[in-house]
Amino acid sequence: MSDDEIIRKLDPDSGQSTDFARVPADDSNGITFSQDYKILYVSTCGGHSPPHDGKVYKIPIKEDGTAGETELFAELPVDSHMNGITMDECGNLYVVASIGLIYRLSPDAEWEMVIDLNTRGAGKNMDISSINFGSGIGGWKNDSIYIAPYKNDGFYEVDMGVRGKWEPHLY
Repeated sequence: MSDDEIIRKLDPDSGQSTDFARVPADDSNGITFSQDYKILYVSTCGGHSPPHDGKVYKIPIKEDGTAGETELFAELPVDSHMNGITMDECGNLYVVASIGLIYRLSPDAEWEMVIDLNTRGAGKNMDISSINFGSGIGGWKNDSIYIAPYKNDGFYEVDMGVRGKWEPHLY
């Protein structure tokens, strides 16, 4: 859970939340873990008013489960909210810019735009909220990214040619 700058950890048994980490940005939004679940990545919206400073932060998770120091991982070259975020099996992050763009960030924070839904017939400035790889179960392909528009029914499916990271709850 996040509330602006604070990332909260929710205890599934008690339902209680505790402060886990801080991200020095307004509107923390998307979260995903590294492949080994030792780093939490957080995308940010950059506030409600332009210009938006969409950034991705990384928070190391210590052996005892507490958060290490939050670090800026990458700043994307677009004035847009950074919404959903996911990771592939090679350790690349995929970050949604809400205006219809998807960026891939390498483990070294090198970025490239890999999907522009505005050129795929989705409409101008498509407002995207979420992204994730399929599970490989029930027809959801594990080498495809599924993109959820904010104000539209359905999903977009894009074959990425690489599987999403291993997620233990799927096996």
